[in-house]
Amino acid sequence: MLSEVVDKQVEEVFTSLKLPPNWEERLVEKIQARDEVARIIEKRDRVKERLRRLGLAFVDGLYEEDEYRRQKAGLNSQLEGLVIPEIDAAREAGRLIQNVPTLWHRANLPERSRLLSSVLTAVYVNLESGSLTQLAPKLALRDLVRVGDSTLE
Repeated sequence: MLSEVVDKQVEEVFTSLKLPPNWEERLVEKIQARDEVARIIEKRDRVKERLRRLGLAFVDGLYEEDEYRRQKAGLNSQLEGLVIPEIDAAREAGRLIQNVPTLWHRANLPERSRLLSSVLTAVYVNLESGSLTQLAPKLALRDLVRVGDSTLE
């Protein structure tokens, strides 16, 4: 079953997450950086404008309803991820990452879901191949979270 395969892949990746030793200091610097805040605001504005134009294109008949709903959901998902993170919430998520293997193996299904949603904004799956393609960490953790030697994006 596809969900069992993806669940196993998510578990393997999620339980291998690592943070660098100075993750809290880097996190505070990142959150406080004005350029980052300005970038988030600018990107939110661009996504909102794309949503507006998508609605107009749908009304004008340029998109079928299924395609419109799919693109709208994707843009809304992007918009939800573009928040200016709170330091305390980001620190809590970082502490969760440090304890993920232990927490994951002790958690039941609803607890695992809450654990994933506290650290990730999305899980992307290729339905044709049945494989996990990407885990998207919350914005504040994006530059800090690592799987092995590579950054999780």
